[in-house]
Amino acid sequence: KDNGIKNNTLHQLQLDNCTFDQKFYLNNYEIHEFKAINTIFNKKFEFKNSKVLQSFELNNCNFEELFDLHNSMFQNFEIKRSIFSNLAIFEECVFGVNPNQYAIVANFEYVTFEGIANFRYTKFNSGLNIEKINSEKSINFLNCHIDYMNSNRETFRIVKNSFDNIGNYIEANKFYVLEMKKYKDEVIKEGSFWDKFILYFNYLTSNFGS
Repeated sequence: KDNGIKNNTLHQLQLDNCTFDQKFYLNNYEIHEFKAINTIFNKKFEFKNSKVLQSFELNNCNFEELFDLHNSMFQNFEIKRSIFSNLAIFEECVFGVNPNQYAIVANFEYVTFEGIANFRYTKFNSGLNIEKINSEKSINFLNCHIDYMNSNRETFRIVKNSFDNIGNYIEANKFYVLEMKKYKDEVIKEGSFWDKFILYFNYLTSNFGS
């Protein structure tokens, strides 16, 4: 539980086959590794204003109520086969906090968001992969920075659609351009001459409509 003291330190915390029926708090911590496997959180989960120096991993976990990582920093981050039944907050987080050190793409694999997911003002310095997520409601990516080199085309398409769905066509167009640039990279490797010609013409004349 958060005791209000800043700069608490913890080397490693692993939760395996646990069930939490009370609120889970781990705020204002500096921690090397956090891992939760096959774990159910029936009440609120808070991991705010904290810094993970090595890895943060959730695998086959269920979050029944609010999930809140607000203003936390992560070097390596991965969530697999997990369900968020309520609001999931990633607002003002930084992923790949030390770009000069080894950091993997922030990865969401077979993750289901049944409620709203909020990534507002979040930075993915080492890229983002949300290709295999399921979202039943809107995802908020307003003012979100996503590294181009280490992110895939489907991720940019999903972000683009999230803005299209709320009528924010200016932001949607920015991510459409990134989606098309990724498609151009794919065509350069495997596409026909005419596919390459059309894409290059579109890119050079209008930067894909931007």
